[in-house]
Amino acid sequence: MTSNPVTVGLRRGQLCAILGIATAGLAVWTFPLVMGPFSMAFGAIAWARGERRARWIIPLAALCMVTGLL
Repeated sequence: MTSNPVTVGLRRGQLCAILGIATAGLAVWTFPLVMGPFSMAFGAIAWARGERRARWIIPLAALCMVTGLL
């Protein structure tokens, strides 16, 4: 029996990348000094777990944090 590729789930690091993007978006509107560092941490964890797209989450989080502070 082969598994359906659609139902396999997330690859290693993808959940942290998704959480990093979500918290970066929240950093613009709510608690930028809390959500920004959380987003950067999620991005770093995702990158360490091999998610290549996660390298963009850290600068995105910094930008969203600064935007939220303004």
